[in-house]
Amino acid sequence: MTMGAVSSFFAGRNSFEARTPWNGWAAGFMAIGFILFQFAVAGLLGLVLVVVQLDLSIFSKGGFSAGEVSALIDICIVALMASYIITFGFIVFVAGLRGGTAGEVLRLKRPDDFVVNLIIGLVLLVVFFSLLSFVIETFFARDAQQSDAQMKQIFSAIKGSRLLWGGVAIIVIGAPILEETIFRGFLLTSLANTRLGFWGAATVSSALWAMIHGYAASMAVGLFVFGLLLSLLVRRSGSIWISIFLHGVWNGVVTAGMFIAMGNSGL
Repeated sequence: MTMGAVSSFFAGRNSFEARTPWNGWAAGFMAIGFILFQFAVAGLLGLVLVVVQLDLSIFSKGGFSAGEVSALIDICIVALMASYIITFGFIVFVAGLRGGTAGEVLRLKRPDDFVVNLIIGLVLLVVFFSLLSFVIETFFARDAQQSDAQMKQIFSAIKGSRLLWGGVAIIVIGAPILEETIFRGFLLTSLANTRLGFWGAATVSSALWAMIHGYAASMAVGLFVFGLLLSLLVRRSGSIWISIFLHGVWNGVVTAGMFIAMGNSGL
């Protein structure tokens, strides 16, 4: 099989249809608005829970006791879980405005060639993950150490929480559903209707997706390429469900790897 045939096989046929009443600029502002909305809801709910369960005076002290730290982490997890659910509902509501339907605007339809596209997606994910790990560890060791330190802080907090399952659910289920709905659903569909076309839209939406994570430059580039791969699967299947699943697998592998590494180091 020639390289052209291999490339054609993985590219597959285009099952993507950009049916949405939202234009590119409006969709871009709304995508950013969805992210800000989720942060605002999480912050507001967290503040309410602090007032109800603790007391705002704890922030005026010089530090927190171990019990207060544990309670604050639990509150953060609950607030984030609730904000993801509320924000997803808000996105579905917005997608149905202007005469649109959530299924079409967000690409929440049944995937075409589900099994084939899922297998191809898993193969691409393994290859991509292996190459990314090699490149970052070989050429960007400092970035890898910085990212690893950030991740350990987050996962150590989750690991010590009574709501460990909630923290894992946010990373493995909540984040993939919300982020794919915004970036590979709402934004990609809207931008693909402009002069950018599908791949221009995939480039812009993947870049924005990578930027919101705040990683080091090399990690952000890797995330950008991953976004393009997920966009390819949306193009092949006409749906975001496979990209949601593979995004969840990616986050699950990273989560399991971090917990294993922390266990081996005694954290």
